[in-house]
Amino acid sequence: GDDYASESKLPDLPPNKDQLLGYALDLATEVQMRNIGMPDEITQIRIAKGAMILQHKFVDERTYDVRNKGEAAKTVITEQQTSDAWKLVDPKEPYEKSPGLLRFKLDIPAGKTEPLTVWLENIREEQVVLSNLGGEQIELYVRMKVMSDAVKKALAEVMRLRSVLDNTRRQIGVINQEIHSISTEQSRIRENMKVLSQTSDVYRRYEKKFGEQETRVEKLSGDVANLQQQEQKQLKELEQYLMSLEVK
Repeated sequence: GDDYASESKLPDLPPNKDQLLGYALDLATEVQMRNIGMPDEITQIRIAKGAMILQHKFVDERTYDVRNKGEAAKTVITEQQTSDAWKLVDPKEPYEKSPGLLRFKLDIPAGKTEPLTVWLENIREEQVVLSNLGGEQIELYVRMKVMSDAVKKALAEVMRLRSVLDNTRRQIGVINQEIHSISTEQSRIRENMKVLSQTSDVYRRYEKKFGEQETRVEKLSGDVANLQQQEQKQLKELEQYLMSLEVK
């Protein structure tokens, strides 16, 4: 009417285009926003091509407490920034939508405070390479309620194949440790034999022990070679099984 409120400059607009215009501060309206933090939730686990795919649900819940301190009812439009990654759950529909913004309309009687709760969800996927997981880590995932029986069965087989492979690798490690210990002792024997007479009993005893150790090292080296071939075979079997999985 004839009242002067304030003034604002219009942006460039095409014909028949509506635009919200901020032109003044309403001192009779107060808005307090409460952001309720919620941890992400794993809602689904599936396996594809050697990777376990975890579906995470993130929630952004905000409540706007809008207080009308004026003497007349008023309509308040609240804006909240968003992106295409977030889905509006509640309210079902915004009053208005524009790039990067959701708008919600709230009618507030005079002297009253009305709440507006906005619930957004964001679904993201995380990929975990199964061959990088140890048995204990896999067991943690198996305990999750969202995991299907088919995925649990597949992971049980992965754990079995991984256990067989880990056992072979442990055997290789034990044998290599023994070879290293023999090598260290042989170095000590060589140094001692340098200062001994070749006709002495101690020298002959060292000589006999050195020969026995060489025989032992040859056998252990053969065992390692066989176990390494077994390790490669088991690793290939595990990798082929992982790549063949399509389970959810």
